[in-house]
Formats: sequence, structure tokens, C-alpha cells
Amino acid sequence: MSSNVSDAFSKVLKFSAEVSVCKKPLDVGNNGIGYEAGKFIADYIATDNDLTHLNLYMNELCDLGAIDIAKALKAGAYTRPLFSST
Repeated sequence: MSSNVSDAFSKVLKFSAEVSVCKKPLDVGNNGIGYEAGKFIADYIATDNDLTHLNLYMNELCDLGAIDIAKALKAGAYTRPLFSST
């Protein structure tokens, strides 16, 4: 993911966190999101208390991106159930 794409992705996540006043899902499945976005997704999870579901299906996060997200979850950044199998 280029720097421009990372910046754009970060801005989208920040905007989503700022404008929503209700519980919401975030569906970014099948968007070619690479491992570089893992830190932005982790930051988003940590700051958005209204996030109810997160769909990352069919992306390119690989182990590196998943590690960033797992660290945020392990650190207690998000304490409610977030992922579901449906």
C-alpha cells in the first residue's frame, strides 16, 4: 500500500469514527487492503466505541496486519465482542 493510499485509508477511518453517533458496522471486505493498514485498523478499533462489527474478509492483511490488530485487541483497546462468523 503506498503512502497516499495509507493516508487515505487512515482519513476514511478517522472520518467514520468522528461522524457516527450510533452503533455501526464497518465493512471493508474485499478491498485489497494490505498488511500496512493493520496499524490504522488497530487505531480505529481503539478509538471507535460505537463499532459493532468489522468485516475484513478477502483482504491482503496477512500475518503482519493481523498482528497489529490482535495487539490492539489484546491490549484491551476493544472489550466488547467484535467479530462474528456470520
